[in-house]
Amino acid sequence: MVPCPTCAEDNHERARFCSGCGNPLPTPGSGARKTVTIMFVDITGSTDIGERIDSEPLQQVMWRFFTTVREVIYTHGGSVEKFIGDAVFAVFGIPVLHEDDALRAVRAALDIRAAMEALNADLQREWGLKLRVRIGINTGEVTVAGGGVTGDPVNVASRLEHAAPPDEILIGDTTYRFIRHSVTVSPLGPLVVQGKRDPLRVHRLIGLVDPTAGPGSRAPTHGFTAPVIGRNRERRRLQDAFEAVVEERTCHLFTVLGPAGIGKSRMVGEFCAAMANRATVLTGRCLSYGEGIAYWPLMEMVRQATGLSADESAPDGRRRLRELLDGVTQAAEIVEALAPLVGLGGAELGPQESFWAVRSFFQALAARRPLILWFDDVHWAEPTLLDLLENIADWSRDAPIMLLCLARPELLEERRDWGGGKLNATSMLLAPLTEARCQRLIRTLMGSDDLDPALVSRITTSAAGNPLFVEQMVAALVDDGLLRREGSRWIATGSLRNVTVPPTISSLLAARLDRLDPPERRVLERAAIVGERFYLDAVIDLSDPSEQPMVAAHCLSLVRKELVHPDRSDLPGVEAFRFLHVLLRDCAYQSTAKRQRADLHQRFAQWLQTRLEGGPGEHDELVGYHLEQAFRYRVEIGQRDTETIELGRSAATCLIEAADRVRQGDETGAAQLLKR
Repeated sequence: MVPCPTCAEDNHERARFCSGCGNPLPTPGSGARKTVTIMFVDITGSTDIGERIDSEPLQQVMWRFFTTVREVIYTHGGSVEKFIGDAVFAVFGIPVLHEDDALRAVRAALDIRAAMEALNADLQREWGLKLRVRIGINTGEVTVAGGGVTGDPVNVASRLEHAAPPDEILIGDTTYRFIRHSVTVSPLGPLVVQGKRDPLRVHRLIGLVDPTAGPGSRAPTHGFTAPVIGRNRERRRLQDAFEAVVEERTCHLFTVLGPAGIGKSRMVGEFCAAMANRATVLTGRCLSYGEGIAYWPLMEMVRQATGLSADESAPDGRRRLRELLDGVTQAAEIVEALAPLVGLGGAELGPQESFWAVRSFFQALAARRPLILWFDDVHWAEPTLLDLLENIADWSRDAPIMLLCLARPELLEERRDWGGGKLNATSMLLAPLTEARCQRLIRTLMGSDDLDPALVSRITTSAAGNPLFVEQMVAALVDDGLLRREGSRWIATGSLRNVTVPPTISSLLAARLDRLDPPERRVLERAAIVGERFYLDAVIDLSDPSEQPMVAAHCLSLVRKELVHPDRSDLPGVEAFRFLHVLLRDCAYQSTAKRQRADLHQRFAQWLQTRLEGGPGEHDELVGYHLEQAFRYRVEIGQRDTETIELGRSAATCLIEAADRVRQGDETGAAQLLKR
């Protein structure tokens, strides 16, 4: 029998949907592995409440509680898995991962606590009741299948919720590592909970470092901060575009593209700082989620232009707008149409009238001084805002305006014609830093030229030219105690070979892969089995027959998305590709279910045996590795049948024969093979 993860109803093994609640049932091997953030919200003392009021009003009270909590969770991009008694079980990262899921969960928890105050005011007036909640939050890897989420992080989140005092929020240590620069906490003593051998490190959530920041705001930077290195040519292109804007009094749409962490914001920040004495610079950032976010960056820019604070009233805001536009033709009409877009009240007009007002506002500012409008994270922009930006670029006249848009390459997937056909439009892709520049960055960050070459090589290889990855890997090595400063030198205190990737990096990569179309995602997962460099023919062979004809096209699409690159092949007539960097490969690999990993490793070993050229046994070590992985994963998930035993024997045979081949020249290597 198969228990339903939602209602615990037992179902026949061949059932696909629960006979009790109708939800999809998990199927063996169908699960994807994801790092998500789990939240449990529960009412304390609900038994006492049930004794004080009748069951019918109690049902209404509970419905209002569930509705309040659910709406907050949805607002922050989470999903409610199920209601368990008086508790709400929510997940952030399903159906789609986000790089800031842990922070979204924490924001939601704080908003739930605030929303309960408003709900309790009503309940106190109507029934003399007050609901007190406790919340537990934990982050970790789970298996997602058939609409259900399973794994130890779920159990830990539930234990944290049970341990939380009324009206308090407890977060696990893994969650804290994701968000430590964004929150204030008070550490608690080690928490002993049922089912866990070791005590848990737990933190009591106090609040956000910057409560006024919009949802999806970046964490403050602490410790190591990467300077801008190797972007002189790109800076010159920005400078040339600005000079043309000023000289020709025209509007130029300039888009800087690049993956997260590549240095877009820092490069543009330095450029804008240098231009501050010649131009008015207004900045706004597109939000990844929330209500009323379409014009959020516009609202930030209006506040900067008028000096309006977030807590000033709508009448004060309108007055400041009128003062700023004093002497401008149709100033009253501009204010009336612009005000509702930036939270200053009034009825929003149609798109054309709204766009006219925004364009007229910026043209009025540019008439006094050249204007740089820096829109960050444009890949998260609502279509309405993208339409507005293109409208400004197309219709602005006699106004020196530089529309500076920063976006990840995903923008071109959603808006394929972005900037196309415009007379004054430029798109520039920031490439990863070269190895030499990456090493220079590491030495600059650590303030020393006297660094262990193995340390520099380890960071350079993992970061693959991404400045943010360099910065966070250095910070993580120091935080974890693997690097210690002695005088002017940084000394490795342990082996750097198995350094774990900081969770902030892995979450960025996982979120990017999760946004791929499912067929492209499956191509990457099969490629990850092969390795950092993979063969097209091998990925085709590992794919389902129905998907094999499109594998080559998907690989080319992944090249365009800067996830893989074409590479040289050591097999005649076989195309090869390479992951942009090893962390991407690791992320794709870790997201694959172990049952599927075992099957794919075994099938790839068979592909190797039929395709690799050379003498008998020349590739025993490589084939043995993949057979070994297939065997080990089968054992981990409890498959100890005859096929698994035979698979282990085949792997052992290959490794023994590989050891015999290298024994004469490499006794240490042969010993390691024999140990395996």
